[in-house]
Amino acid sequence: MRNNKTAELVLTALFAAIIIIMAFTPLGYIPLVVINATIIHIPVILGALFCGPKKGGFLGFIFGLTSFIKNTVMPTSLSAFVFSPVLAASMVGTSGIVKSAFICFVPRILVGVFAGLIFQWMASKKCRTYLSGFVAGLVGSMTNTILVMG
Repeated sequence: MRNNKTAELVLTALFAAIIIIMAFTPLGYIPLVVINATIIHIPVILGALFCGPKKGGFLGFIFGLTSFIKNTVMPTSLSAFVFSPVLAASMVGTSGIVKSAFICFVPRILVGVFAGLIFQWMASKKCRTYLSGFVAGLVGSMTNTILVMG
């Protein structure tokens, strides 16, 4: 039991480190004209598959926090105010602060939670691991895309 908790802690820390490295280097964001596309949700989904939905939600929070910091400190696209409550307050006004914080954190947290829950549910139904992982990855990616872009 103790080794299992240690392994989960180590995996969570490794995935968190990968998220942070990807967020602050050119590895994680693909600059487009108006917005940056991201592949940082992939370590969040993998962390949720290996460690469960709670740790996946934590990794999603790390993803949201790095997005908030990056778009506040070094905005690179025209839509950086969407992910930074600080910039939203200066550009849109106080009504944009809550919306910006919501967009920055909630979809990213839900990526890990939904992917972990779908994977656990499919595993309990005796689905093959690769199919469970594929569906959980698809659900996690779609959660990020729909909630952020929507």
